[in-house]
Amino acid sequence: MAGRPKTACSQCNFSKLRCSGEKPTCSRCLRLGRACQWIGTRRRNRGAASRQGLTELPYDSSETHVINYQNTEIPSHLVSGLVDHYFTNIYNANLLLHRPTFLQSVLDGSIEQHVLLSVCALGSRFVDQQPCLHDDAQSWAEEAGRRVFAHVDDPTEENIVTFINLALFWYSRGQWQRMMVFESNAQCTWRLLGLENGRDNGATTVKAELSRRRFWACILIKQFVTRSTSPELDIRLLEKVSLPSDDKLFEENKIPQHQFTWCDPGRTPNFYNELIKLGSLWASACRIACDDELDINIKLINIQKLDSELKRHQSRSVKGCL
Repeated sequence: MAGRPKTACSQCNFSKLRCSGEKPTCSRCLRLGRACQWIGTRRRNRGAASRQGLTELPYDSSETHVINYQNTEIPSHLVSGLVDHYFTNIYNANLLLHRPTFLQSVLDGSIEQHVLLSVCALGSRFVDQQPCLHDDAQSWAEEAGRRVFAHVDDPTEENIVTFINLALFWYSRGQWQRMMVFESNAQCTWRLLGLENGRDNGATTVKAELSRRRFWACILIKQFVTRSTSPELDIRLLEKVSLPSDDKLFEENKIPQHQFTWCDPGRTPNFYNELIKLGSLWASACRIACDDELDINIKLINIQKLDSELKRHQSRSVKGCL
């Protein structure tokens, strides 16, 4: 029978595009170089699907399901791809989440829902040929915000993850006021939790390493959105917390016994360690440039000090980290 095939791959079906119907890969997915996934021909009851828990929705499911968060729906066949885009493209994803642990919590249903919503919303920014995701992602982000603010008086590290994800999401949408609301709440939360105290320094568990990494994620975003009116972060706070360990070892649950600190000249080659230090220098440069009330002589002295710090950093930095 001519016309649109009775079945379409999930990519074409979600985009409301005509699918050529070839299996295992349709012509459009083949041309775009994307994964072509096929749904079953059996129609499911939408209400029943939306009520299913995430534990019943494996990533390789052959049918279309919907994960329903009140009025916000995430098609489960999109979750795996959105999570992959998040960890592949978001610069601080491995500071906020331990990927194997996160994926397991998604599968067993223990994931904090506002965290998953924020991850999917931010991951959608890197999906091509899916213009309809724009409005869906905004709904996910708004729902994640409502959920995390409902528990803002009970600070947790998971709240930090969602606050930073949503700060980046709204920044990518050009909504800087929303961005600042979430970024500021992330900063308040790590202070309330006392992450700067380095209480888990020396601990070699993934949980302890993740707490340290989330602290540094907050410091990084603070450095990049620093304003001349913001109080300068006391460098002594940073000296107490161990720097992120090697990413590969972290993902493999192998946290090294010896950990490096901010002032350790022999720190291991690590992208985040270099980025943290450069972010600090960048924040200092912004404060000097933006402070119009500072006496010119003092400003020149500060510029010279900053230049010396930059040269010192260049002499100590490990090649190949950035």
